[in-house]
This record gives sequence, structure tokens and C-alpha cells, in this order.
Amino acid sequence: MSIYDNFQEPFVYSWWLVKLLSIIIIFIIMIFLYDKILNKIIKNIYNKYLKKTVTKVKIPIMKKIALNELNNLQKLIKENKIDNRSAYYNLSRIIRLFTKRITNIDFTSMSLKEIKKTEMHDLADLMEEYYMPEFSKQTQGDILTSINKTREVILSWKK
Repeated sequence: MSIYDNFQEPFVYSWWLVKLLSIIIIFIIMIFLYDKILNKIIKNIYNKYLKKTVTKVKIPIMKKIALNELNNLQKLIKENKIDNRSAYYNLSRIIRLFTKRITNIDFTSMSLKEIKKTEMHDLADLMEEYYMPEFSKQTQGDILTSINKTREVILSWKK
């Protein structure tokens, strides 16, 4: 009998466990990299192909159309022919159509979260302001102030 007979065998990791953990770690790293790379690719596509420039002639025409729609909406509000919730809905529609006409990007079907991901910060700010009054049962917003902010964004549009 040798003195080594009483010792326990050394601990050995099973290879399937090591492989499984390696695959999981690689998978997590790939997801992280894929997300980063995909966001970069989407932003590049947006900047190169979707962000179309508009002629200087078209912008004043689009501004005039949007401002006319705002004036009509303000007139309906003053005559009490439209409630605040519908007014916010129409205000959202006006600014979304204006930006769609200028940029050729369909903002009419985008959610607030999607709009925030674009470079249209003024539009995202307005949409955030309209969101609660537009979708809540009891509208609490100040529609005339919102119309004036929308008018300022339209008038200050340069590109």
C-alpha cells in the first residue's frame, strides 16, 4: 500500500461545460457588437440616403402650407368647433406632414421613440409635448402655446 492510495483524484472540468460557457460568452459578445455595428450602419444609411436635401424653393412653399393649416386649426379652436384632444391630434399631424414633405422621411407612422432616434430634435420635443394631451382621456395641455411653439419650429426651419 502506497501513501498515494488515500488521495482523491484531481478535479477535472468536463469539456462540455467549458464549451457551453465559451459559446454563451461568445454569443453575448456577438450580440453586443452586432447592436453597436447595426446602429452605426443604420445611422450611416439614414445620413447618406434617407436624409435628402430639399431645394430652397420647396421649403417656403411647405412652410406656407403648414402655417396656413396652423392658422385654420387655431381658428377652429377659438370658435370652439374642435376639442383639445382633436386639436393636439391635428397639430401632431400638421408638424409630421411638414417634416415629411421637407425631408422625404415618413414621420407620420413613427412612434415617439422612433422620432427621438432621428436627428430631428425639434420634432421629437414637440411630439413629446403633444403625446399626453393627444392620447389621454382628460386633455390638460395648453393648445395655443403648443401651436405657437409649432409655428416657431416651422418658421425657424432652414434645411
